[in-house]
Amino acid sequence: KSTRQYLRFKTEDNLKIQDLMDRMLAEYYEPQIGSDTAVRSCLSLLFTELFRDYKKSTSERMISAIESSISSEILSYANDRYRTSSLQDMANYFNFNVDYMGKLFKQKTGVIFTQFVKDKKLEESAYLLLHSKDTVIDIVNTIGYSNISYFYKQFKSRYGVTPDEYRVQATQ
Repeated sequence: KSTRQYLRFKTEDNLKIQDLMDRMLAEYYEPQIGSDTAVRSCLSLLFTELFRDYKKSTSERMISAIESSISSEILSYANDRYRTSSLQDMANYFNFNVDYMGKLFKQKTGVIFTQFVKDKKLEESAYLLLHSKDTVIDIVNTIGYSNISYFYKQFKSRYGVTPDEYRVQATQ
């Protein structure tokens, strides 16, 4: 079950926000030449003012808690769905622009999403090679690689040996 989170703005004392809302409504209900541009401009100013107001009324501790929650949700999503999910899927899930999601992911993890996925898949494959009797092909399918030769190349690049050699070395 997915729950949505919302921001609540306490703006009753902010006269700038009230004025911007009045202007937008006037432009909307009494359109004139340039009303569309005026509404978009007021909307931009409204979001800026809401952000400023929110920053003033929210403590640093609360902001830190929100950012920490977002970070843990992103990491949880990535860890749970790395086999099949793309950056676009994750951006859609969190209702973020894909470019913003990529930057945020790198900021929170230190690596780009594709590197994170590659590392997770290789780590899981190494674990499965040591702790299961599955064939390499079964492991490749389990972790979500579609190209076996590419997997072999990535695995050898990371561990210095092929998956078969890795398994043999571990049992010696």
